[in-house]
Formats: sequence, structure tokens, C-alpha cells
Amino acid sequence: SGRKYWLFYPPEQTDFLYEGTVDGFDPDLDKYPYFAKTRPLLCIQNPGEIVFTPSGWYHQVRNEGACISFTENFINETNIREVKAYFERTNMIVELGLLNQLVSEFGGPLEA
Repeated sequence: SGRKYWLFYPPEQTDFLYEGTVDGFDPDLDKYPYFAKTRPLLCIQNPGEIVFTPSGWYHQVRNEGACISFTENFINETNIREVKAYFERTNMIVELGLLNQLVSEFGGPLEA
């Protein structure tokens, strides 16, 4: 339920996003000047609609009023190396162990 406004930033704009710390709906360009170089894609999500966020795309969502939503993240062969690198970079030891366990049980060894 509810209505949401989404801003999507393709991977090639990552260098201008300050690791996602900028409010895309109200950016402080004095503090984040390179953000002015971004060209987000806008999506308006209405009740009952599904939005897919591609792996590697920064995004921000603004709810217009009360909303209920469900979120699902997944790992597959297209993003597993990035997920592993993120777990390593952010020192998510438990998650990294679970990822390695799942891969060894269902898909063989996980290469870096």
C-alpha cells in the first residue's frame, strides 16, 4: 500500500555518490559537489506494483504517506562475488561463514 518515489543511480555514477551518504531528494551540493554530476532514474511505485533494484545500483526511496512494503534480497551467480567482497570489506564474519557454508553445500567452492 502507499506510494513511493525511487531514485536509481547506475553503477557508472558510483564515484559521485559519496558511498550513499547524500540525500538524493534534497542534496547538499556544497558538501557533496560531485553529486551534481549524477543523473538518477526516477520510478514512481503505486500500490500493488513491484520494483526490482539491480545489483550494484545505489537507490533511495521516499514514502509518500503511510506505506507497507516487503523487501527481498537474493544472492546468485551474478552477484555472489560482490556479496562476498562486501562481507569481507565490512568484517561481517558470521555472514561470510554462512555464505561459504551455503556455497560449499549447494554450489562448490566460492572463488574470490
